[in-house]
Amino acid sequence: MVDRLESLYGEKSAVLFVYIDYKDPATQSVPTIFANLLKQLLQRLEPTGLPSDINQSLDQFQSSIRAHHMDMTDYVRLILSASKYFVSVYLVVDALDECLSGGFRRSLLTAINQIRDGANNLKVLISSRSHISLENSFPSTENLEIRASASDLAKYARAKLETYSHIPETLKTKILTDLLSKTDGT
Repeated sequence: MVDRLESLYGEKSAVLFVYIDYKDPATQSVPTIFANLLKQLLQRLEPTGLPSDINQSLDQFQSSIRAHHMDMTDYVRLILSASKYFVSVYLVVDALDECLSGGFRRSLLTAINQIRDGANNLKVLISSRSHISLENSFPSTENLEIRASASDLAKYARAKLETYSHIPETLKTKILTDLLSKTDGT
């Protein structure tokens, strides 16, 4: 998806991406996520040289950046400053449902909303399982349900099972049948 967005819009746009991994504590920290998003955005600007206002802001926060003690409002302000140099900024948050705490999820969505409210060129795409509601954070959200077809899941699972030549065919068939009966489109 990220590659597709980048190929469609090229240098006029920036695609920022974060994946929430329940096993990785670094992805469960809003400041760490926003530091990563800022880094991605600045890397998109670097080939042409960072604008002077961005350089000044970075110089101003240099000691805070090095000590990893930047305030969230500073991250938001820097991201908004850098965003204005693009026609569009796409923010992709993958696996929001992987958040270990509801408090972290709320903090992340609040910070995303601060950026969205300050940038008219920001487009946000959040992927999550259906048990996570975004309606409170994004009242005008459009939901799109993505489900795998049973035939696609069967093809994928069959291909994976074929790599295990030591497993008898009857067991592979049983594994496939049991697996597909429990997938429910995921």
